[in-house]
Amino acid sequence: MVLKKRYELFFLKFLFHSMSTLEIITEKAERLPAALQREVADFADYLLSRFEKKDDEDRQWSSISMQNAVRGFEDDPVTYSKDDIKARSGV
Repeated sequence: MVLKKRYELFFLKFLFHSMSTLEIITEKAERLPAALQREVADFADYLLSRFEKKDDEDRQWSSISMQNAVRGFEDDPVTYSKDDIKARSGV
């Protein structure tokens, strides 16, 4: 019996190493009772909302950063062409 259990654990570890993360999550969730599967789904929703909130915050900070970087240049009378930039960079 102990040998069989060790073989099953070895097989599961081997199987998990050759599976994608999504496949591993799915396989484990399928073995849970329905109530716990719902908890897994709720936790996934929580993680998604946290990820989407962070992504939105990053976009907002990026926009604010760019706005601050170019502030004051709106009335700058000097304009540069692509040729000016190429000449300046040595390309």
